[in-house]
Amino acid sequence: MPMNKRSQSLQVKILTLFVFLLISVLAVAMATVLGQTYQHSQQQLEQRMATSANVVRFKFVADADVLLRSLNTLVKDFSVKQLIASGADDPASLESALSNHKRRLKADFALVLNQDQKIIAGTTEFTQDADFDFDLSNYSDHQIRLIELADNYYLTKIAPVKFVESASGVNAWMVMGINIDSLVNERIVELAGFNVSVVLAPQKANYLASTMAKDNYQNLIESGLSFNDEVASFDLAEQKFVAGLFELGFVKDQRLYMLLTTDKAHAFVSFNTLIVQLSVLIIFSVILAFIAAFFVSKSVTKPLTSLMKIAENIQKGDYSNSLPESSTREVDSLSLALNTMQHSIEEREVEINQLAYFDKLTELPNRNHFVSQLNKVIAEHQQQGLTLAVLQLDLDRFKEVNDTLGHAFGDALLKVVAKRLQTFVYPHAFIAHFAADEFGLILPDIDVHQLDSVIGQFEKLFTWSFSVDDVALDIDASFGVSLYPEHGDTSGKLLQCTDIAMHACKGKHVHHVVYYPQLNKHSLLRLSLMSELRSAINDDQLELFYQPKLDLIQQKIVSVECLVRWHHPEHGFIQPDDFIPLAEQSGHIRALTEWAIDTALKQKKLWLKQDIDVQMAVNISAVDLIDLKLPAYVAQLMTHYALQPNALKLEVTESAVMAEPEQALRALCMLNQMGIKLSIDDFGTGFSSMAQLKKMPLDELKIDKSFVLDLNHDEDDEVIVKSTIELAHNLSLSVVAEGVEDLATLNKLSAFGCDTAQGYFIAKPMTVQSFNDWWDPIELIKQISQGE
Repeated sequence: MPMNKRSQSLQVKILTLFVFLLISVLAVAMATVLGQTYQHSQQQLEQRMATSANVVRFKFVADADVLLRSLNTLVKDFSVKQLIASGADDPASLESALSNHKRRLKADFALVLNQDQKIIAGTTEFTQDADFDFDLSNYSDHQIRLIELADNYYLTKIAPVKFVESASGVNAWMVMGINIDSLVNERIVELAGFNVSVVLAPQKANYLASTMAKDNYQNLIESGLSFNDEVASFDLAEQKFVAGLFELGFVKDQRLYMLLTTDKAHAFVSFNTLIVQLSVLIIFSVILAFIAAFFVSKSVTKPLTSLMKIAENIQKGDYSNSLPESSTREVDSLSLALNTMQHSIEEREVEINQLAYFDKLTELPNRNHFVSQLNKVIAEHQQQGLTLAVLQLDLDRFKEVNDTLGHAFGDALLKVVAKRLQTFVYPHAFIAHFAADEFGLILPDIDVHQLDSVIGQFEKLFTWSFSVDDVALDIDASFGVSLYPEHGDTSGKLLQCTDIAMHACKGKHVHHVVYYPQLNKHSLLRLSLMSELRSAINDDQLELFYQPKLDLIQQKIVSVECLVRWHHPEHGFIQPDDFIPLAEQSGHIRALTEWAIDTALKQKKLWLKQDIDVQMAVNISAVDLIDLKLPAYVAQLMTHYALQPNALKLEVTESAVMAEPEQALRALCMLNQMGIKLSIDDFGTGFSSMAQLKKMPLDELKIDKSFVLDLNHDEDDEVIVKSTIELAHNLSLSVVAEGVEDLATLNKLSAFGCDTAQGYFIAKPMTVQSFNDWWDPIELIKQISQGE
């Protein structure tokens, strides 16, 4: 903006009225100086008090150290030791010696205590039952410590007396103290520059000694002064005081404080004088400022007022202001700067809005934008009585893509998915990218009867591969769906319902789930169980059931699998599949495993006394495998119950071993070296390779029941089971088949060379009492062979 030649410099006008403006500025300056000066005076007072507190503390520490050093020297004197040793027989001599040493050390009392901390002799008429029942060794350090004797408080030091210095025990204690009243005197006031009071409990005004005037001291006690800050102000008898509270030491286990006080006028004498001077100056300056403002306001106030209004418009978000010209270069420059500023703010707001409401990676609206839009659509549908649907989808196996092909590839995949989602045709549909592999979709004004058809069309977007960098990927997605107003009337409730429904897809292995109330109850139950699992372990709500295993070669029961059951006081019997995953998520699985192993070995010990010799098989999880404390815990229990290592077999699932193969191998090797038998459970359901399994120090392989249940009718299962048995035997592993439900399956497994069988045909999992009633080795083998 070109400047008018006739315009005058604002600086020239200010110089013309320099005298008047100087006074005006002085008023502001004086106000600032006043505040800063008071703050500075306050800080100086606090610093002076802190320094004085250190001086007082140092004085007390010095007196205590002198007393302690003298005591330490005194207790090593052989003649003193002799007097103490004969103190019971000749207390007069000991008391005489104590009196001499007390006077020499300028102490107010001296005592000798025996090993039981009872008084042997002393220079003061303290009763024999004076309380020294505390840790006396604390009074041998360099802390300031007081004790109370006969309603007086003494700065006390205690030195141990050893008749033989090299001995580890203490034969007696020598105690000396200086009355606190003799330390809190005019000398300490000169050192500190403040009145000093020694306080035991400041909230109760329990003062032990003080240099204050007697009247003020009494009023201070009656005032019940309490401290929230280090320095406080208070009134006593129409006189203002300031006080600071600082830690000093201890009386036994109680804190001891020092209270520094002084007259407030004395503390702020320089500031009070300055207030008077500044007040006169400010009044005079204000008068001159009004005169100066009268002449300056006409030329300066008008354009500045216009600029102020424009600035207010900018604050409200209006960036279309036309800035006025002025007769001064400075105001013109300010107008130009303000104009540039409003354009810059407008550009930044556009950029910030883009970052706040759009995802940078996919360029789709983000979760914030989605929630804002959902609130808007809910309000519209509420007025019109319409229904809307909210979808939330999660890409399946996206983590595997990231882990296998890298995060850059995963980001590229998200871009491709986002583009395909935008091809979905539905009137006024709103698509957003929440985070990671989650997307959201709003379907306004939807017919509930056409919901499945619309979702089906949306699912078709994932029926063909996604191409990223010439790599074709088949990606599925899990959809959670909620409806307004059926499932919620706010964005928060609807999104919560879609999230619950989406996660239900994972457990049900379906592509989409429309929310229903039972899903949320299940989620609440899971949260409740997760928090109650620890107490269930401690409150004996858990129980082990035992399912026998039949040795097909020896034709006898050789082992039992120990299965955890939870009898909840409110929810009744809870399936292991419902609480075992919760234990792994919450970190309680370690405690649960330790409980199961301990309970199983304890029962093993009891059964041995009943001539029931079976091996106890306990399941452990992936969390247990990566915890290298497990082998040590097992070893401890084996020693505690005096059992041989082969009494226990630990079963670990194939997926658990593959989760952390290196950590699992280290833990399994440690258990194997201890002689603990190890079994790989549910073999065939995981993704392990022979190369990985052959490294594991395993003793047994368990074939999952999914391959055994239909063994007599499924040729594929027959081939799998038979080849697995041969493979295991080639690896020197014994084989256990789960899920044996009939005699024909048992006979076929025996023909295949299977070593051990387990299933309902042999026996169901039983309580201890049921197992004891069931146990009859001869009769049960007879029943099994006859198919009963």
